[in-house]
Amino acid sequence: MSAALSPVATLQFTGWLAEARRLNAAAFAAASFARLSAELRCERGAIISSRSDEPAYHDAHYFGFPDVAATMASWQRVAHLDTVSPRLVMNAGRAQMQDLDMPEIAGPGHAPLREHLHAHGVAHTLAIAVSAEGRPQLTVFLLVRTRLGDRFGPDDLARLEALAPLVDELLALNRAQSLMHSAHLGAGELPVALASRAGALLVSTPAFARLMWPGAAPQTSLLAPDCVNALQAGRAWPLPGGQHSLTGLPEDDGWLLRLRPSSRLDQLTQREREVAGLYAGGNSYKQISRRLALSPATVRNHLANIYRKLEVGHRSALIAALSP
Repeated sequence: MSAALSPVATLQFTGWLAEARRLNAAAFAAASFARLSAELRCERGAIISSRSDEPAYHDAHYFGFPDVAATMASWQRVAHLDTVSPRLVMNAGRAQMQDLDMPEIAGPGHAPLREHLHAHGVAHTLAIAVSAEGRPQLTVFLLVRTRLGDRFGPDDLARLEALAPLVDELLALNRAQSLMHSAHLGAGELPVALASRAGALLVSTPAFARLMWPGAAPQTSLLAPDCVNALQAGRAWPLPGGQHSLTGLPEDDGWLLRLRPSSRLDQLTQREREVAGLYAGGNSYKQISRRLALSPATVRNHLANIYRKLEVGHRSALIAALSP
């Protein structure tokens, strides 16, 4: 788990996963927002999910807005002036901020948008879109502070970027758990599973089984030892054939597993992916060390391993290797 998370968030993660297994979608979204708002201190927000291939799977949950219908009706009238949503979609996984007084939305042309934000108590916004490989799901997390001047900062961006993918995984698990008993709704198309710490599969969806054992019935209920070792090291494990990789989020007694299309980045550990992304984004060794609470020497060692694994020799080549 990223060093950007507070000790409280880290300690609560197991309870968060337990909630994902037992609560319905609306209740779990509310519990998730409560945890996010405690970690990032905000008064209002939303968690919005959709499936591009099945519009009926769209769901949106709003928190803290006195009149959601009025807020959304107002938003529809100014949505064409939105500057944040395009950035979110184009930079999935990267947190974005918008302030009511920022130059980007100054001027008479954006007056209707500013009036909407002011009327509905949206002084400062922090948002991120998470697009998970391997399933047609886009999740947007929107956090709002209502008092002008109470801005989000760089640490808030880092925490949201660390938390959002984890919450997105839990939302996927929650959706599978909630809908697994209604096969006609397509819950089986989420390629997720639960496994014990030793790698014994406890429950999986049909989509997971089809990708894990293509064209055949499951051969075993126990993950291969090298797969478990990869999960413990924070790495993805490429399936035979190389088309898909298995990733896992740890919990006290096991793993939340997901299958997604393979990438050359699967050779990197979670920490190496964080370092690679920050360095490719223009951060120096010292900036990365401060953001991830690592020594500069450790950052240099991570970059040496990254360059070796990806067979690159300089920053521009690393940027190309990280590009989709």
